[in-house]
Amino acid sequence: MNLSEFLLHYKKGQRHFIELDLDDHEFHELDLSNAVFEKCYFHSTSWVRSYLQNTRFQNCSLKCADFRNTDLTNAAIQDCLVDRIAFKGASIKNFVFIGNDFYGVTVGQNDFDDNFKDEDWK
Repeated sequence: MNLSEFLLHYKKGQRHFIELDLDDHEFHELDLSNAVFEKCYFHSTSWVRSYLQNTRFQNCSLKCADFRNTDLTNAAIQDCLVDRIAFKGASIKNFVFIGNDFYGVTVGQNDFDDNFKDEDWK
């Protein structure tokens, strides 16, 4: 599925996506709230100023993903690859970050709160 097809499926009401491969895409200023992404590949993607409330990333590859100034309220990133990722300025009320792989080390909520949430790139 390419980016246009994905956006069309989302617009038509689909919210659960498995094994999408949308590397090197920009999702700027999009509302993708309530989506569930499982086993998806989002290398070098930019989600800047997007709305991802209640969105879940599970077992995804988010290497080099840019979530700066994104609304991640009630969202979750769980069991994902998170090498070189940015969150500075993101809205993170009730955001869950657990079991993620950061350069071979498992990182969780405390690591996010202490080391990731205010970073341009980590």
